[in-house]
Amino acid sequence: MSGPKSENNAVLNGRVAHIVEHIRPGGGPSGYLYNLSSVADKHPERLFDILYATRSEERSHWKGSARFELILKILRAVSPVFREFLLLLIQGWNRKRQPRFVFSPEFTQKLNHYTCLVFHDVFKARIYADNFSIKGQGIFVMPHSPSDISMESIEDYENFLGGEIKKSILLPKMQFEEIDLYEKLDGIVAPSKYALEGYFDGNSPVRARLDHLLINKFHSVVTGVNLKAASRQENYRTHINPFGKKYIVGYFGRFNEQKGFDRYLKLVKALEKETNIQFVCAGAGGIEVGSDNYKNLNNLGWIADDIAEYMASVDLIVAPNRVCYFDLAILESLSLGTPVVASAVGGNKYFSRFAEGVYLFESDVDLAETVLATLSNLPARAVVQTMYNENFSTERFYDNHQQLAIDLLNQP
Repeated sequence: MSGPKSENNAVLNGRVAHIVEHIRPGGGPSGYLYNLSSVADKHPERLFDILYATRSEERSHWKGSARFELILKILRAVSPVFREFLLLLIQGWNRKRQPRFVFSPEFTQKLNHYTCLVFHDVFKARIYADNFSIKGQGIFVMPHSPSDISMESIEDYENFLGGEIKKSILLPKMQFEEIDLYEKLDGIVAPSKYALEGYFDGNSPVRARLDHLLINKFHSVVTGVNLKAASRQENYRTHINPFGKKYIVGYFGRFNEQKGFDRYLKLVKALEKETNIQFVCAGAGGIEVGSDNYKNLNNLGWIADDIAEYMASVDLIVAPNRVCYFDLAILESLSLGTPVVASAVGGNKYFSRFAEGVYLFESDVDLAETVLATLSNLPARAVVQTMYNENFSTERFYDNHQQLAIDLLNQP
């Protein structure tokens, strides 16, 4: 690492630590390391550990702190321009006070013994690198968002606010600080370079710096997911396909533009004369589905418990994301034997190497054509599951991380 390091005399242990505050089932870094921890515990020979403060066996239901709610209340009361100014002040205040609260002395001491650290939180990577790192230690970061953390942070505020925040000063400042951090660290880890395609869009100088890092300081580790314990059941298929149509095409996810749900609705409209196709969707979000507008669409709403059974009961799943990191929903679909039509963006491009299982489209026109072509020549579900087992199972996930550990520990 190019930044200053402490002269701490801790003996490095020749291992890699993956660091996150909390692990639990689900998505994001917490779910990612929960899945990795579940399989890694079976392998005492591993060269890596997962370090976390707390663990839960339940999916997260995030709730903002009292301080966060106060910030939102203040921001709602002012204009988009003044919101940007206030967030700049808050960012500076946080920078000064937070190093004391993020890492306890005991946790810091534990981190100081590892030869390589992989932070799954960019914010914590910066704090550790600036305040606690030691000589000889490699520090890496693995982001988990489809766009740069700077843009995602502002968009999160906008989502909670239900209003706009001006970005002309705040966003470029945050993006330059973010790329400064990446350059300071020893490397970036991601499932593939494609997963970082959406980073720093619209900021050419920063994007050019990232592209240079991806040549010299990039490490890939392909994701895996737990096998979904579900099979095709006729009662689920009958429920979502009451008219007994030949094919069922499904969308499972958030009803928003980033996930491409509006594209899916356009697909439903475009193929409404295809009387042998039943379309279904399951999820929730900002895009409303009017049942009167889509005669061939069955909206299942939010499904909490048996989502895998529904995903296994359709013939084809559509994942029309506009931006994408590495969509776990696609891997879960494959584990069930259900093929996927996905947009050729971000991490989805990784699947172009496979002949069957995932079929990519380039535009909305291509989407309809790709769906029809795939339905006319559906792969056997056993073939799709074999592709999952050979490439994206949890055991492959472990193998990929063991190889990553070897690569990081042997990096010059």
